[in-house]
Amino acid sequence: MFKFSGLPSLRYLEILTRMKVDVDNKLDSIPVSRLNTEKEIRVETRICRVPEKLRELKEDAYNPRVVSIGPFHSCKDYLAPMSRHKYYYMSLLIHSKDAENCLDECICAITDFDVVIRQCYVEDISVSNDELRLMMLVDGCFILELLLRLAPNLEYIMPQEYESDPLINNAWMIRALWHDLALLENQIPFFILEKLYDIIKPRLMSKCRAPDSSLAQMPPARSFWSRYCLHRITAYNVRDGRSRIALNHAAAANLTPGNQYWGLNYCAEELVQSGIELFKESEADSLVNITAARHGQLIKIPPLFIDEVRDSLFRNLIAYEQSSIKISHHVTSYVILMKSLIRSPRDVKLLKKKGIISQYWIDDQEYSTYFRSLLDEVFPTDFYFGSLCCQVDAYANKFWFRRKMSALYHTYFSTAWSMTSFIAAICLFILTVLQTYFTINPAR
Repeated sequence: MFKFSGLPSLRYLEILTRMKVDVDNKLDSIPVSRLNTEKEIRVETRICRVPEKLRELKEDAYNPRVVSIGPFHSCKDYLAPMSRHKYYYMSLLIHSKDAENCLDECICAITDFDVVIRQCYVEDISVSNDELRLMMLVDGCFILELLLRLAPNLEYIMPQEYESDPLINNAWMIRALWHDLALLENQIPFFILEKLYDIIKPRLMSKCRAPDSSLAQMPPARSFWSRYCLHRITAYNVRDGRSRIALNHAAAANLTPGNQYWGLNYCAEELVQSGIELFKESEADSLVNITAARHGQLIKIPPLFIDEVRDSLFRNLIAYEQSSIKISHHVTSYVILMKSLIRSPRDVKLLKKKGIISQYWIDDQEYSTYFRSLLDEVFPTDFYFGSLCCQVDAYANKFWFRRKMSALYHTYFSTAWSMTSFIAAICLFILTVLQTYFTINPAR
């Protein structure tokens, strides 16, 4: 089990003890009037559990490894060691000349939304209001402090602090944290982070280069959402008295749902044989930003790297899309498209050669069936690449003869040995025909 041996133990325990006492006292002292300031809010989509059928396929992909965020996994014993570090991070985040006022503001900001927070979860939360507020406060501060520390350009901490922190100075731990923060069941409402950041932002700007606009502009957050997420879950935003979850990736505006097409009719190898070019689109800001150009002759595909963390992210985003019929199936559509594009190890080799895919976690054979495995027990209702598939398939249909000739070439002329064998077979055939002819018609 991971131990935080790098922490200055005496100072850490002193801060931890003081912080717990301060928070508990302040939660108990909140006036009753503050607890009844809720607005009538309708939550359209909620943080939910992973369907059991999906969890049975690969349980590890849905469980946190080192940290619990929110109520669903908060009672697991193996995650308990990180709870102490979450308090430590919270104490560092609000530490300033007016730390007590800062803590008061953070607690009151969360207290205003007791009902909303509960509405943001699909299950009834069994903990008390005080326990729920404490959970939101600690988890929210932990995430903010982590993001700040992971942004060297912000100059939030000194180099020696970076080296002594056992979380951010540990490559395995960083990957585990990114994995855990992306899990469907391991979430808190995003408006909690926004509220907390708005409170601490003025204090941060006096000591580092924290972004003045929004939390989403913080470099680690932006990097995390663009590198790991296929679409950005901006989660629960409170506007005009409503709390909602917003699904917002860069290419969503260009995709429209439809049910006529459910993937390409031809795999990557067959498309290339038809004269279609597959191009790596390095400038794309989202994996789902796949486009077709030149009437379907060119397909631009953002590069994809698969490892265990991204596999877990795929599965959790698909589970999220399956959680409600109101949620657009952009990630599921992406997986369906890639499944139709990659059907054999030859397709994998082709896309690797073009720089579109890369991996070290699975081999070519496993990769060829990987996207199909992601769709087990998944029931998509819409496909968002129908227009692209229609355009590409129409172009490929026009050049069926080129595809057949290309297949013939790769079958018989791809190597010197196969070419020699083919020429030898042709010569043998000609000699056989000549021999037969002269046998039937002997020379006189």
